Amino acid sequence: MMDNAFIGIDNWSKAQKMSDNLSVVKLHRKLNAFAEKYCPVHQAFNQQYH
Repeated sequence: MMDNAFIGIDNWSKAQKMSDNLSVVKLHRKLNAFAEKYCPVHQAFNQQYH
């Protein structure tokens, strides 16, 4: 998780607003689509991106 962090944010309120509006369901759907398109072996394991 250490490489999955922000090291600096100039506008905390804007970042929080973006985070509040983030749909995890839509994000997972989009990541699954990318995995299917760019990682063909993804389908062989029949798993979702998480």
